[in-house]
Formats: sequence, structure tokens, C-alpha cells
Amino acid sequence: MLLTTLSPVEVPDPKLAWAAAQWAHDRPLISCRFDPSGQFVFCGSEDRVAERFRLSDGAKVLLTGGHETWVNAFAFSADGSVVVSGGCDGRLCWWTAAAETPQLIRTVQAHGTAWVRALAVSPDGTLLASGGNDNMVRLWNLADGVLVREIPGHEKHVYSVTFHPDGKSLFSGDLGGSVRQWDVQTGAEQRKLDATPLFSYNGGQQVDFGGGSWLAVSPDGKCLAAG
Repeated sequence: MLLTTLSPVEVPDPKLAWAAAQWAHDRPLISCRFDPSGQFVFCGSEDRVAERFRLSDGAKVLLTGGHETWVNAFAFSADGSVVVSGGCDGRLCWWTAAAETPQLIRTVQAHGTAWVRALAVSPDGTLLASGGNDNMVRLWNLADGVLVREIPGHEKHVYSVTFHPDGKSLFSGDLGGSVRQWDVQTGAEQRKLDATPLFSYNGGQQVDFGGGSWLAVSPDGKCLAAG
């Protein structure tokens, strides 16, 4: 993993970035997320474990016993005390994020045997959204891992989920480039956006790729970016 420092300007220039630290992994990386406190970075890779690096000195701790395969996504409680990881085993795992040795709090078989692709926490910190290869979006109570709502509607794997800043809507994007907006309280579809130009099919490998892999809502809630 490469940790870079950006230039101290309003809009960072990638040309002015430099390597601040480099930490080796035995297997390819899949996901990296900073915790809310800015003290740690959590990484998921193909080695079936999550790892936490302390930014001040690079000290590494393994989060073991949760997943049986690749770790794809992370999301944090508002205070950073809890981190949830999602893996290709369909599981969500809750961990004590800041403890000297992070402990597994609970495991939920969230998407059956289908991969968990994306996680997001609501602005008020109460809900966790997950999306996966079963074409489903699910909402969970972040505090206890109880399922709040299932949201069907996607026809392909759900690759991304993100909340609107007001917490009333949730956006999800799938492999085919379909982006949906959902009412968080009811699960009703509010809008369907066409991002199919992001999707393509590799005839040689006979696989789909692209789609709505990443979503981001502007802080004022007026714009949605998909890529």
C-alpha cells in the first residue's frame, strides 16, 4: 500500500504528491479506508484478513477470524469506535476499530453466499447500507446488526451505495450502470438514473465490467457523481 501526501493547496495537484509511506502486502489490495479519527487506515486484500495500519508509525494489526475470503469494503461508526468489513463470503463483520488489538464484535451473513461489494453509514450514524452480488441493497441497524429493510430492484450486482447528506435517500449503483435513488424510510424507489455508458462487455474474457462502481453526493446534496 502506498500512502501519499498531497500539496497544501485548495485543489491538490497530483503532480505535487509524494510518497509518505509504503507498506507491503502479501496479496493484492482490494480496499483501503481511513478511519474518522485519521489515526488508522484499514485495508482489505486477497489474503482473507483485514489489516489496520497506524499512520504515525506504520504498526500493523491483523483483524482475523471474521472472513473466509477477500475483504472488499469498510464503513465506520460516526465516532470511529467500530468498523464494519464486508467480504466475498457474504459476511459483514463488526470490529472494535481503535482497540490495541481489534476484536470481532459480531458477524452477520448479510448477502448469503454472494459477495458484499459496498458499505455506507447514514449521516446520523444509525444505519448501515450494504450492496452485493445478489442484486440486493440492505439496511442494517449499525448498533446491533439487525436487518432493518431489504431493497430489491437491481438486475445486476450492486457495486456502490451512498447516502444523501440529509439521510432521507440512499443511492445505489450496479454493474450494468443503473443508479437508483431509494427512500430510506420505506425502501421505495424514488428515481432511476441511466449510467449505462459506464458499462461495457469484454467479449474475449466474456465478462461484464465497469458500471456504477463508485457514487458520491456533493456536500450540499445537489449533485451526484457516478463512475
